[in-house]
Amino acid sequence: MSPKIYDNFLDPYLIKQIDEQISVLSERAYNPQLSDSEQKEITKRKKKLQKTKKKLFKRIDKVENIRDTL
Repeated sequence: MSPKIYDNFLDPYLIKQIDEQISVLSERAYNPQLSDSEQKEITKRKKKLQKTKKKLFKRIDKVENIRDTL
């Protein structure tokens, strides 16, 4: 596959956006008025975002390796 196919996934803005979403969720998690289910939902969404971010970094590494071999 051509590295150009992956370029849409590698936009630094996307990683920054995920970081901002994680930050917002972290701030919301400190609200003492949240119910247990809301707290669990926030934690679940944060974990999902962190996993997505980790996958993006893996894709970046993969694309960099492909570009190095070209």
